[in-house]
Amino acid sequence: MALEQHQFVLYAQALKSLKANGEPHLELLIRLQGVDGVLYPPSYFLPVAERYHLMPKIDRWVVS
Repeated sequence: MALEQHQFVLYAQALKSLKANGEPHLELLIRLQGVDGVLYPPSYFLPVAERYHLMPKIDRWVVS
């Protein structure tokens, strides 16, 4: 499984507030890195993870 093979990669994307004094935030983006080095978007792997009830494991990995 991709989790066990350390194939997931997280990216942080800055989100700027529309308010003058708004605090900055980060959005975390997850990608799957194939053995060929290609980065696959969530639409590639999340439907499968949801179907096989793997989302809680992926969620825990992201939080950790």
